[in-house]
Parts: sequence; C-alpha cells; structure tokens
Amino acid sequence: MVRSRASTNQVTVFAEAEEPITTNCTAGIRRPLDVRIAAEADSLFVADYGALNKNHHNKAAKGSGVIWKIRARP
Repeated sequence: MVRSRASTNQVTVFAEAEEPITTNCTAGIRRPLDVRIAAEADSLFVADYGALNKNHHNKAAKGSGVIWKIRARP
C-alpha cells in the first residue's frame, strides 16, 4: 500500500506484504477490500480478502480474511 500526495506527486510505501509463503494463510496485506481511519485518527484499518483457495480460484480460503490495524511508529 502506498501513500500518494497529489500536490507534490510524491508516492511513499507505508505497508507491504512479505514474500509469499507456502500455506493458505496471508503473509501480509494481499487483497485489500476497504480502508477506514479510526475516529481518533491514530490508526488505519484495512479489510483484507485473504488467501485464495487452491481449488476455487476466486474464493477466499476459509479463515484467511483479516482486518489489519496499522499505527504509526512512535
């Protein structure tokens, strides 16, 4: 995921997935569906579809979807 500033055309990476692993589990943000900022504006929540099921190409593997909470480092 990247942050883009339209006023300066600056793009910076703020979250990225690890290299793929050999299980159906997610190894980081893979297929983001939606993003929300917490009311306190201190966290970003990302809904992730999850890993694809090997037998059903367009369906998520059961239990692999996740909600990520991302906070700035202090």
